[in-house]
Amino acid sequence: MTPQEEYYNELLTQFGQITTATMFITFIVALFNVKYFNKPLWIFFGYIVATILSNAIEQLFIWSVNTHTDFWLPYLRKFGIGDTHFLGIISTLKNFLLIGWFYATLLEKPFGKYVQYVSIFLAFMSVIDYIWITGYHVAGVLMPTLTGFFTMIVPMLYLWFLYHRDNKISLYKIPYFWFSIALIVAHLLGLLFYFVSEKLYQTNFILFVKISIVRNIVTILRHFVFAYGFWLSRYVRFFK
Repeated sequence: MTPQEEYYNELLTQFGQITTATMFITFIVALFNVKYFNKPLWIFFGYIVATILSNAIEQLFIWSVNTHTDFWLPYLRKFGIGDTHFLGIISTLKNFLLIGWFYATLLEKPFGKYVQYVSIFLAFMSVIDYIWITGYHVAGVLMPTLTGFFTMIVPMLYLWFLYHRDNKISLYKIPYFWFSIALIVAHLLGLLFYFVSEKLYQTNFILFVKISIVRNIVTILRHFVFAYGFWLSRYVRFFK
C-alpha cells in the first residue's frame, strides 16, 4: 500500500469511527422520548438497538482477531474466514425482520400482512442462502440486492399511502415519514455502492475510499434524521 493509500485508509477508518459514534446520538434521543413511544416506535427503536449491537459485534471481532491473532488463526483457517462477510447475515435478518415488522404495523390491511409475509420469507431465504447456496465466505449478490430493494420499496410504498391519506398533522411532524426518507436514501446509495465497490477496490483504491467516505457521511446524516424522527415522537399521538 502506497503512502497515499495508507492516508486514505486511515481517513476511512476515522470516518467509520465517527459513523459508529453517531448511532448513539440516535439511541440517546430515542431514550429521552421513550415515554411517547407506541408499538411502531418501539419496533424501530429495536431496529436501532440491533444496528448498534451488530456493529459492535463486528468491531469486537476485528479487535479480538487483531489482539489475539494466535488464538483465532486456527479457527479462521479451518472455516476459511478472511474477513467479516460471515457476520453479514445479522444485518440481513435485522433489515428483513425488523423493518418488515415496523412497516407491517403501519400499513393498512392487506398490505401490512403482505409485507410481513414477504419479510419472513426473505429472512428464511437469506438463511438458506447463507448456509447452503452462497455461503458465509463472500457477501454474495442475491441477498444484498434483495435487502437493498426491500428496504427501499417498502418505505416508498408506505410514503405513497401516507401522502394519500387524510393526516391530522403535517407530514413533516410524523416520525415515520423521516424514518422512511432516511432508509430510502441510505439504502439506495448503499445498493449503488455495492455494485461497484469490489471492482473499485481492486482497480482504484483511492476512489473506493472517497466513495466509501461519501457513503459514511450519508449514513451519519441518516442517523441524525433518525434522531430527529424520534424527537418528533411527541406528535405521534395526534397521528391516527
